[in-house]
Amino acid sequence: MTDLTAMADGVLAQYPEHVFHRVTTLDEHHGFARYGWKLVGPDGAPAVTGTDFAQIGDDGRLVRIVGFFGDPEPAEA
Repeated sequence: MTDLTAMADGVLAQYPEHVFHRVTTLDEHHGFARYGWKLVGPDGAPAVTGTDFAQIGDDGRLVRIVGFFGDPEPAEA
């Protein structure tokens, strides 16, 4: 089992009957990618949202994923 699989299994154990959905396009640039996601409950309401940044190896496999929960806070003017 990979660390990513273990992490997803751990989250889903805490949120039974929830499902992850990708909610943005997948952007890729020079071996890095980003995408938005949400964890949706059985009632259709999002329990958690976030953005992940992934590093992709030369062989096309995932090297690392760094995730952020929620939307970034707006900058002060």
